Amino acid sequence: MVVASETWVAEISPKEPRIGSLLRAYRLVGFKPDRDYRYIEINRRLRELHPDIVAETIAGIEASGGKVERHPRTDLLTINGEFTASLVIVRCSETNAGSLRWNIRFDMSLKPDITIAVRMDRPNQQPLDYYLLPSLDMTLPRIRLPCHAGRCLRRRRDRPPTGKWLARRSHAS
Repeated sequence: MVVASETWVAEISPKEPRIGSLLRAYRLVGFKPDRDYRYIEINRRLRELHPDIVAETIAGIEASGGKVERHPRTDLLTINGEFTASLVIVRCSETNAGSLRWNIRFDMSLKPDITIAVRMDRPNQQPLDYYLLPSLDMTLPRIRLPCHAGRCLRRRRDRPPTGKWLARRSHAS
């Protein structure tokens, strides 16, 4: 960033609470960077939402009779002591043609059994829908979902996952 690299400029962090962010400071002085940096502010907002979305997901699972253990450092969820789930919030982005896209990046280091992908709405303010993506099917570190995700629709829900959806038991005959 231009301002941060100049030696004559005072340290930015003390001013950040008053200004909001370096990007906001740029806007206030009329500077337009060559690159679109809106994703930085969106990502910050999504990090703020993450604990609430994880808590809402856990509450939904427990309300339907499931048991969830949450790893304090990684947020990896162990459900009913049987399988693990990683929850990722997926930012909505718009292509130059105006189409919406969601790039799901999997945290391969956690090695979850399933990933719960929470797609955000167009302004990235609230969850749009939820996808259950089994690790066995996910061979790439990321996938891109278009507006209508075709074969992924059978793994889609409009509401947060519940224990019934995640861990419905069936009896073997």
